[in-house]
Amino acid sequence: MATVDWVLLQGLTPSERRDLDAGLLWRHYSARDTLVREGDPHTGIYLIDTGHVAVRVRARSGPALTLAVVGPGGSFGEVSATSPRGFRTSEVVALDAVRVGLVPGRVFERLRESSPALNSTLVEILALRAQELIVRLEQTVQESVPRRTARCLLELADSFTGSGTTVVLPLTQDDLAGLVGATRASVNQALQSLYSTGLVRPGRGRLEITDVGGLRRHTR
Repeated sequence: MATVDWVLLQGLTPSERRDLDAGLLWRHYSARDTLVREGDPHTGIYLIDTGHVAVRVRARSGPALTLAVVGPGGSFGEVSATSPRGFRTSEVVALDAVRVGLVPGRVFERLRESSPALNSTLVEILALRAQELIVRLEQTVQESVPRRTARCLLELADSFTGSGTTVVLPLTQDDLAGLVGATRASVNQALQSLYSTGLVRPGRGRLEITDVGGLRRHTR
């Protein structure tokens, strides 16, 4: 049974939701497991119930670029579901223990044919993601790497639960560089400055925000 309300499904009627629930396939993944690979055939929409995933694309050289982190209530697979080619456009990797509901492609297409509300929500989600990319591009031009790095850490902190004021992000510097839209060297330099304040601490494959409120004040 789901523990969250997914944004993608908010417009469904009770009857449509029952039909979807009947066809939902529950899957569990451990940290660093690959859920889908770029170029794989589209098999359905993934609805995240618990945990977080990184959405990545292959780079021509160097590590994959992390474009987004999706948490509970989010989803992925919408682009390949609406593409004529029907292939995955990115790789999705679990950052921590993840529980997802997979809506098979045939179930999703049947719902799209019968639910105008689902189609409207789908368009809104894709438009919002396009707008977010535009905003990130504007920030890349207008803001410094240190400010973008701190802002990105704060946005991630809102998605991950922590103990008191501390939040652990299971992300590497390569992940953060992709999200910030800067080179790893530039982001590392920005992080070094934050380490010196004690507001952020490094770890093996993770970053720890020791004082979210302090980081927020530091970023203003």
